Amino acid sequence: MLAVIASNGLKLGQIYSMLEDQTKESINQHSSWRFSCFWVVLLSIIAIALTLLPILFAKDLAERMIFGWPAPFLLVAFGLPLLYLLIVGLYAWLMHAREQTES
Repeated sequence: MLAVIASNGLKLGQIYSMLEDQTKESINQHSSWRFSCFWVVLLSIIAIALTLLPILFAKDLAERMIFGWPAPFLLVAFGLPLLYLLIVGLYAWLMHAREQTES
């Protein structure tokens, strides 16, 4: 690669500059990827926990009524979809904030 660039009349300083830019870009992409993967895994674990908790405690919560509905049904039917939307919104906000800091 260096021979091809050097044969095009570029000086050694320009070649090093180009390689540094590529290295910085690669490091930046790797950092963004790790940031994104961290939040995907964390928010997925939270979503799984939120899904399983009402199921695990359904018998204990079945005796409680909220607005005339059994608590487990109310949590699963109304609460979880709202929490899932919150998780998606949080992820979108985090990724937007990360993109703004990078550029």
